[in-house]
Amino acid sequence: MEKRKIIQNGIFALMLLFSMGACERMDSDASDNLPNLRTITAVEQQVISSANNFSMELLSAINQQNTGDNVFISPFSVSAALSMTLNGARGETKDAMKQTLHLSHMSDEEVNSAYKGLVEFLLQLDEKVDLQVANSNWYRQDLTIHPEFAAILKEYYDAEVKAANFADPATVGRINGWIEDKTRGKIRDMLDVIPPDVVMYLINAIYFKADWQYTFDEKATSKKPFFTPSGEKQVDMMHSKGVKMNVYNHKDFLLADLPYGNGQFSMTILMPNVGRDINQTINTLSLEDFAGYINQTDTTTAEVYLPKFKLEFKEELKDVLTDMGMGVAFSSAADFSGLFKEQLSLAISRVLHQSFIEVNEKGSEAAAATIVEIIELSSGSEGRPRVVNINRPFAFFIREKHSNTILFSGKLLDPS
Repeated sequence: MEKRKIIQNGIFALMLLFSMGACERMDSDASDNLPNLRTITAVEQQVISSANNFSMELLSAINQQNTGDNVFISPFSVSAALSMTLNGARGETKDAMKQTLHLSHMSDEEVNSAYKGLVEFLLQLDEKVDLQVANSNWYRQDLTIHPEFAAILKEYYDAEVKAANFADPATVGRINGWIEDKTRGKIRDMLDVIPPDVVMYLINAIYFKADWQYTFDEKATSKKPFFTPSGEKQVDMMHSKGVKMNVYNHKDFLLADLPYGNGQFSMTILMPNVGRDINQTINTLSLEDFAGYINQTDTTTAEVYLPKFKLEFKEELKDVLTDMGMGVAFSSAADFSGLFKEQLSLAISRVLHQSFIEVNEKGSEAAAATIVEIIELSSGSEGRPRVVNINRPFAFFIREKHSNTILFSGKLLDPS
């Protein structure tokens, strides 16, 4: 299975406040950029809860395959691509996909409507945060896509639905160009080749760029130690003498929540204490525990050290998703009869995921894309610290506070 890949030089996230003397410095027009909040509907809340449970399980599953590497994913992107695909699944295949996505208790209409409403809500929360979400469907031009399926993708996912010549080598470039455009050039050359049995691609792309609410001074960045599993390394460490943020000191870890823009989006860092293992922390972290820890945070102003870093990650998720319960969707028993008018034996062959993040003194930039590849099977086939020093491996999450939607999550073992 293709995997990983770490681009170092990094800078990881945290929105902090730089202070001159002991005085906090915040974006001067933050008070003019108030969040446009509304009540999250009950159905939307169910989808958010389901998506966040899936997020925690997906991060844990991918982390278990990459225990010695940096990890960065967008579970939101993966669940969006699979939710689109879900509308073409039938029978046991649909049941297995819904169970994996924690959506068994919801109808397709509820899932689709909640996705549409949630994306519309997230996009208008903060005018200082550049958040883009895009979806597309590419299908083999000699086949007839089910009109009902195409209509759902367009209405609820604002998806571009395109018939394409999969035998033309230039189609790979067109699909990669669409992903590159929607991620501002951060996700490139994601699709390597279109195998001859492929009949459809369902793709989600997400892009996020935001400045810290309280920025770091570049002049204060210097080489400091970061304690990786293989030993101490000198890395570029950002520093601020006065950062206003939410903090929770657990007996096993430190949780620090740093805001972007007007404060609706934040990066939540979870750093185990000395002697504790980051992989074990991630693999045992539940959504309920995570939410409980956030609810116990206190607002404080602290001196903060945070590493700069940049990383890229790429993973094929077939094995992970199979282990999570949707193996039937990849098998000869799969039922995707809702995709095309023609009676075809179809299955998912690959779920590709690629991501990028850069964190520096100004803020964070992140992007990700997910490709669900559908193939036609042949007839015979199958507390309050005064100093917060983020100098050890940690997990992190970029999330929206009002809806509690997790957009990105990851683990930083080595920022060097």
